[in-house]
Amino acid sequence: VHDELAALIGAAGGRTLALFTSYRAMDAAIEALRPRLTTPILGQRDLPKPALVEAFAADESASLFATMGFWQGIDVPGRTLSLVTIDRIPFPRPDDPVLAARREQARQDAFRLIDLPRASMMLAQGAGRLIRSAEDRGVVAVFDPRLATAKRYRWDLIGALPPMPRTKDRAEAEAFLRSVTA
Repeated sequence: VHDELAALIGAAGGRTLALFTSYRAMDAAIEALRPRLTTPILGQRDLPKPALVEAFAADESASLFATMGFWQGIDVPGRTLSLVTIDRIPFPRPDDPVLAARREQARQDAFRLIDLPRASMMLAQGAGRLIRSAEDRGVVAVFDPRLATAKRYRWDLIGALPPMPRTKDRAEAEAFLRSVTA
């Protein structure tokens, strides 16, 4: 994931909102990529959320690495945000007590009725950070291989995303990023 992130952020010239499903994954990515990239990385732990979003929006070369609190409710239209990356499909935590009670009621259909719709909605909200106006263009990169391989539910997840071209070819995504950020 770190190699993919580095390549795509380099192609975008920063301009990245990197979304993570855990603080551990976010912290590891920040630690691995700050020395490798020439563009600044703002981490969720660096500043309060409003100041962090403001700093990110003010610097086209910056990347913002954040967790679930940034999957919705932030608005950075224009060239400042050209790449949204998502480390893993955002399935809900198994230990959430409300969802655990719902799963218990749904029994064998719990994944289909509880977890999959919630993950689909969160994935769509994360991807939605990219397109905030009619002029916005960029790439949404999901690093979780299950989006390509999970035959049982991948189309449910893809169907929740806005219509957009898809590719598994990093070079194609890099070329597109270079064209929209030039």
